[in-house]
Amino acid sequence: MDVEHRSVADMWREAGGIAVRLGLARPGYHSILGLVLEERRRRAERREAILQAVDELWSYTGTDYETLVRRLVDTRRSPE
Repeated sequence: MDVEHRSVADMWREAGGIAVRLGLARPGYHSILGLVLEERRRRAERREAILQAVDELWSYTGTDYETLVRRLVDTRRSPE
């Protein structure tokens, strides 16, 4: 549901509507805020890792591909 240009309040309202339709309790704003901030942080880390990997590939400094792949894998969302 998160898109960088959407406000947390918009996503909170949408999540609340979905929860009600599913017969669940409406989530608190602070819960949605925490999830959104964590997801945006994770995405920023992933973007940075991708940019670093591309930079390494363009300027090839001897970094092996396993190291580049490991950096990218480390930024993936952990299974919950």
